[in-house]
Amino acid sequence: MLRWARADQPPTPIEAARALTWRDAQRPGDWTPVERHFREGHTETWWAADARLGGYGPDSPCRLVVATTDPARLPEKAAWYLATNLPHPDAPHAATGLHPPAGLAEIVRLYGLRPWIEQSY
Repeated sequence: MLRWARADQPPTPIEAARALTWRDAQRPGDWTPVERHFREGHTETWWAADARLGGYGPDSPCRLVVATTDPARLPEKAAWYLATNLPHPDAPHAATGLHPPAGLAEIVRLYGLRPWIEQSY
């Protein structure tokens, strides 16, 4: 198994996501609701969170963002584990970084464009 972190930390992005607090939609803990808008007009509520794994985290130059339809189960076909260099809005380097800060909703929106970009190229 490929380890992303020290032995005393979660070893994979999935384990880092499982370490996040979740009770239910009324008490989401570490998770933030994100409304996804689809081309044909329907919307879905997904959940997103910044996870910590090795050198990845909301205060780091590279963040690990998890987005899913179900934080309790993290379904394989509906959970994304995203590494991004878009700084967290509250990160110490947010004002001086190369890229503008981005909230969880913006990161999920941008990643949601990926299938359209890949299909067009």
